[in-house]
Amino acid sequence: IQAPRMPALDEAYLGNFLPGTNGHIFGRFWQLTATRYVMADRAYEAQLNSAVAMPGTAFVPRLTFELGLKPDAQTNHLQVDDFDAVVDPRGHYALLEYTGALPRVKLYTRWEIPTNDVAALARLRDFSFDPAATVLLDSDPGIRPSAQDPAGEATIEDYQPKHSRVKVRAATDAVLLVNDRWHKDWEATVDGKPTVLLRANHLMRGVAVPAGEHNVEFRFQTDTRPLYISLSAIVVGIGLVGFLAVRRQAAPQKTGPVGRQ
Repeated sequence: IQAPRMPALDEAYLGNFLPGTNGHIFGRFWQLTATRYVMADRAYEAQLNSAVAMPGTAFVPRLTFELGLKPDAQTNHLQVDDFDAVVDPRGHYALLEYTGALPRVKLYTRWEIPTNDVAALARLRDFSFDPAATVLLDSDPGIRPSAQDPAGEATIEDYQPKHSRVKVRAATDAVLLVNDRWHKDWEATVDGKPTVLLRANHLMRGVAVPAGEHNVEFRFQTDTRPLYISLSAIVVGIGLVGFLAVRRQAAPQKTGPVGRQ
């Protein structure tokens, strides 16, 4: 989606997680946005775990590496592209996995419906709120919550920029959270039948699914009517200018009176 300026929805969401004096708000932001991997200097690993990671979560090194020069690097004029990662168990850098990050897709049997976006953002900042157990919705999903836990499984089977498909095995009626940005032009279907697209956790997509096994699909369908109207107006304008130009050229030239010799 082209955005010449930041949408108000995004601006409010990002502004909600400014760290201030509490670095754990970064951990909450990464948790909600499914940010699972972070590259960092291992010297900051302890600081990330103490000041950023949410309680009960951690940053765990999954791959340690060192920075080395590529074989064809020009040592007399080094650029960023001249360096490469070299796997090294004792390396100074690491790819850290944040264990608190939500999965890209997840089923929920418990949800809350805040009164407005301001209340939803405040709830997301509240460290007593557990986004792994409860999802926030902008409207009633049309199903009843339950105490069923786990709610079931959700697996991404196809993922493309304008189309994705999720396989759901729900133990009971549930809400599917997809941690991708919500937009009004996304359309959702369950087993090929259109369904309501919910806005979840202020910025993400959600869909209510009944108990059982289902295929949930998302398609991005931009309304192209304004574009066609604009193009039609341009074509008509060009045609009108061309018509006037041709008519002017075809018009008989008027001559003045011929003087007597």
